[in-house]
Amino acid sequence: MKECVQAAEGALKVLLVRPKFSSIVANLEPLGLEYISSLLNDVGFKNEIFDEFQHPRQFRFPRLARKIKRGGFDCVGFNANANTTDYIIQTSAHLKQRFPDLYIMVGGPEAELNYRDFFTDSIDFVYHDNGLTSLKNAFESRFAPDILAEQDGVCFKREGTWVVKEKGAPACGFLTQPDRSSLYANIRKNFIFRK
Repeated sequence: MKECVQAAEGALKVLLVRPKFSSIVANLEPLGLEYISSLLNDVGFKNEIFDEFQHPRQFRFPRLARKIKRGGFDCVGFNANANTTDYIIQTSAHLKQRFPDLYIMVGGPEAELNYRDFFTDSIDFVYHDNGLTSLKNAFESRFAPDILAEQDGVCFKREGTWVVKEKGAPACGFLTQPDRSSLYANIRKNFIFRK
């Protein structure tokens, strides 16, 4: 387990990132990240959503690195879609070079289906479960391997080897409601079919 997660005093600081991808059809709210943000609020961890759709494509990495440094974040979680996988893998490698103790997580639709694609040296945790229970337990334990080993739908490293826990039963409800403050702060930038 990463020292930053073990040694951090007080609440963890988590940056949730929605990578930008090309879309002329829609720019919708990062709903999955809003659920995770609300979960983190419930367990008392400071967090922020960094929605790359709200920024120009130029200077992506320097902007993200500056955000992490200035915010003092311990963990970064990426929301993966099929068209952001390569970007996440490359960006996580660059982040580990600059911030070696940063704990890097990946979740989202692409991680749910193809979690093994994210088994790299620079990624520490992949979430592919239904619902939020295992994720809540992971955060509350600060990603302790013994606790992670008891969770459904998580992938993590133990002594340098990836451990895969199979997905649990389908979720019929969530532990929390989404924190939609990100939506309301950027509501004019959201659209579907130019509306």
